[in-house]
Amino acid sequence: MSLSSQASVKSPPSVLDRIRKRIRGRIVLPSDSDFTFLLADGTFNRAQTARPSALLQPLGTKDVSEIIRICNETNTEFTVSGGRHTLRCFKDNVLCIDLRLMRSVVIEAERRVAHVQGGCKLMDLDGETSVHGLCTPAGTDPRTGVGGFLLGGGWGWLARQYGMAVDNVLEVELVLADGTVVVANDDPKNKFRDLFWAVRGAGMSFGVATRFTVKLYPIPVCRAGFRLYPIERARECMVAVREHMTKAPVTSSTMAELNWGPPNPETGVRRAFAQVLPIYLGSSQEDGKRVLKDVIEAVPKPFVDQVGEMPYMRLQAMLMEHIPPSYRAEQAVFVEDLSDELIDVLLEQFSRSPAEGTFIAIFGIGGKIGEKSPTDTAFPWRLKRGHWVTILASATNPEHLAKLQPWVAETGSRVMRFAQGQFANRIGHGSKVGEDQTSDFFGVNAERLKALKAVYDPKGRFSNSDAGVLTAVAQASL
Repeated sequence: MSLSSQASVKSPPSVLDRIRKRIRGRIVLPSDSDFTFLLADGTFNRAQTARPSALLQPLGTKDVSEIIRICNETNTEFTVSGGRHTLRCFKDNVLCIDLRLMRSVVIEAERRVAHVQGGCKLMDLDGETSVHGLCTPAGTDPRTGVGGFLLGGGWGWLARQYGMAVDNVLEVELVLADGTVVVANDDPKNKFRDLFWAVRGAGMSFGVATRFTVKLYPIPVCRAGFRLYPIERARECMVAVREHMTKAPVTSSTMAELNWGPPNPETGVRRAFAQVLPIYLGSSQEDGKRVLKDVIEAVPKPFVDQVGEMPYMRLQAMLMEHIPPSYRAEQAVFVEDLSDELIDVLLEQFSRSPAEGTFIAIFGIGGKIGEKSPTDTAFPWRLKRGHWVTILASATNPEHLAKLQPWVAETGSRVMRFAQGQFANRIGHGSKVGEDQTSDFFGVNAERLKALKAVYDPKGRFSNSDAGVLTAVAQASL
């Protein structure tokens, strides 16, 4: 999660003195021995190079409220850091509210709910729920921050069965732009039902989420594994996944991918490959074999075949092992049809990669996701069938990333003409700059969100201005 205020005045020492007297948490200064370590620790995108003037580490909701109130009183700019998957966690010489110490997870197993603090990562949530044999539709990478994941929509392997992550949020505790603490839920008597609607998809623009309550479900039986093919068979792989996901039950979350293998130990050269990742989450291994049979038979003779029984926690961590922290740029879009024409574009763009490190992934949607109306939550992309496509550059250094960024932008631009819209979970990963993109990310909900932004954050204290989302109203009021 990353939230950036729009004030322009930096923080003099007196501001930190006031904060130090009113919070229980820690203030970490650039002069402290662990400051540089804390900046790097948990920062997934190495392209995040800004150095804040201090890290403010609250221990609880009251600390967050006090920090925001003091920043308002002194017209001091701040950012907010949760899981640090985005580029907008830090700004040079600006205070950062770092939620890393707020990582408590409390499970009510009988009610099948979890109460999760805003600084948690998915590994914290998965780790605690799994002890009780429970889980929630929680992403594909344990390093992801819970806050930004839930607030932006949140797709996971179980989304086709149980909906997006926002569909499983029962309640959110938020610190608003004026420092007020509110609890928002869908109870007809709740005064903040409109805010609860907004934060389920666009929450990063409305406040600091300090606690979530989410639904839990029994951990399913899993069958999954990589099937790798020469890049020349990429079209075959994508067509097979498209045809499978058109008719597959919701227990399948099978995906396709274009990627690069590890360096050859002798030459150091990496080879591109295509991949089908059959994924089943259901009731039994026998049912899993039946559900995945057609997609496995459609693309025979892989040079690697790892499909088999897999513990749920292993599945949750599987992609993490293949995408280490790196210098990244990324876009993600929702498409209703993985058409032959779109496949042509993806294959052409991948073949034009300027250097190794490009990545295209195609995930299935539909199922429970499409049962809601686009206006039921701020997350609008309620496709009854289709895919979301991620276009990623993962580089080893800034120079390498500079070679890949134009490819991400060009590929994203070409794919957008097939898309319903963009994924808010990818705001701040290299999105285009300089214009209002609210409609690109929130579709039919854009105008309602702008109106609510004017109510709850009229001065734009929580605005991702670099991505150009939900900023038009905020900037006009400064």
